[in-house]
Amino acid sequence: MQQRGMAWDRTATITVLWGLTQNGGGQSIGGTGSVYNLNPEFDCTSIQAQEALHRFCDDAGQAHDLRVFRTTCWIQDFATFQHRMGGAFPSRTLRADLRKFLEQQPHWVGRHIGFDTDGHGPIWVTVDFRVEFDTHSSGRSTKPYMEKWEKFSEGQATFSERLALGPPVALADVFERAEAELRVIGSALSSWLVSVACALAAVVAFTRNFTLSAAATYSIFATAACSMWTITSVFQWHFGLMEAVSLIIFCGFSVDYPLHVVQAHITAHEDNGGSYGARGALREVGCAVISGCATTCGAALFLLVCEIRIFTRFGQVLICNMMFSLAFALLWIPATLELRDPLAKRPARELVSLTSVDVEPPEGFAALPPDTPRARAR
Repeated sequence: MQQRGMAWDRTATITVLWGLTQNGGGQSIGGTGSVYNLNPEFDCTSIQAQEALHRFCDDAGQAHDLRVFRTTCWIQDFATFQHRMGGAFPSRTLRADLRKFLEQQPHWVGRHIGFDTDGHGPIWVTVDFRVEFDTHSSGRSTKPYMEKWEKFSEGQATFSERLALGPPVALADVFERAEAELRVIGSALSSWLVSVACALAAVVAFTRNFTLSAAATYSIFATAACSMWTITSVFQWHFGLMEAVSLIIFCGFSVDYPLHVVQAHITAHEDNGGSYGARGALREVGCAVISGCATTCGAALFLLVCEIRIFTRFGQVLICNMMFSLAFALLWIPATLELRDPLAKRPARELVSLTSVDVEPPEGFAALPPDTPRARAR
């Protein structure tokens, strides 16, 4: 056993079960809250099966990577009971000796040893391991530790199946929560990609210009990327359930500002004969976009004083997302749009106004003939 160096309420309990088949349509086993089907071929009465159960408890307690510091194993207590009573372990009459053992220690029944309605059994058994693994760990941090238990159980499965014990199943609340969190995160990331694609389709439908729509969609993608960088690198948060859901929600928030700027650019570009599109767009919607960002961030400020942590984090992420969206909408998109209107493509009358000055000749002086050298130089 390892020496515990973590607070008790942060440690986890791993329950290993035998005598089960796949989930569904069965009954709750040992108070774990999970429903399984019983394996009718399960039998732990043989000498080899008892030795296998005892060895599993010993090996798990000695495996350094499993971090076990306390084992609650009925087969170990049963072996001690047999030696104290002058009996043998493994027992050739397990059912009779086990009933004597349970008369003195009835707390094992129902939680670690199961009997059928007629009192026949055991029909399933469990053992508990208290491990030094933080129950507040994220799903990504829990997955490698869960895989270690699966690998350890698989190493014991072949011998156990041959003895009619069936494969051991390792269960824990932290494992179930990690699996649920990883599935939600995976589906949230997929949904976010779908949201970005839908945003691109919506911007194309409004602007009818794929190039401008691609620029707006990249702004949406970059806003989400910067927000995730702030969460993981600046705030030092683990990417978990709340952060994954925030990606989907804030994708809708990030669409508005780039779409307004791009649409205003198209309008200004058409109204001014193909010139000053980006500057016209900023004059048209710049103040409105800034005001919208200010009102949204102002409303999110009230979340920062909440006592519930998830609301506080939601407010922080919302403000960061709005600020990045505003920066990309008012800085990056106009700079990108200006690349579409270089000086060479501006109307000739604008180029003349930028490169020459029309000066009327003073009164009394005649204009120079156009074919003279001075006139040509002028």
